[in-house]
Amino acid sequence: MSAPINTAVPTAQAATLGEQQTSNNTTNVDPKIAAQKEKEHKKLEKQIHNDEKKENKALHSVEKQSKHQVKAEAKAAKAEVKANKAVEKAATKEAKYKKGLLRAEEKHNNSVTALNKAQQALQAKTEEHRKLVASRDSKAQELKQATAAKEAHDKQREAALHSDSPATAAPNV
Repeated sequence: MSAPINTAVPTAQAATLGEQQTSNNTTNVDPKIAAQKEKEHKKLEKQIHNDEKKENKALHSVEKQSKHQVKAEAKAAKAEVKANKAVEKAATKEAKYKKGLLRAEEKHNNSVTALNKAQQALQAKTEEHRKLVASRDSKAQELKQATAAKEAHDKQREAALHSDSPATAAPNV
């Protein structure tokens, strides 16, 4: 990310610093050496300033990444809570529909049982009706025979009545 700060003073600079310390003790300083020392000093200040800028930039980048990380974590936690609520809601719905399904299944089973009973009752009634129809046919035959026999007997009785009646006998005048 960022380059480490070079805190070691180059040997040439160290030598010039050492000379500066010794030259400060003396009043005679060569202007060329002083200009060179000044130039090296400015170069060192510029390098330190550049290193500081790089570090600040790297620090700002890390802070920015850290903020993004915190936001991402918060967003992920929020999404997790939302997903958890969705799971709980789906589980509640599933339990509700399962309960409804069990009720509907029970109603269906009861309806199937009632249907089977009704079909058995229909078969019994159909069989009873068939027997009654068959019985009716034989009873109708018996009725015909009884009616025919009664008519025959009625005719015989009437014929016997008419033969014994005085109206059929000869009048005495």
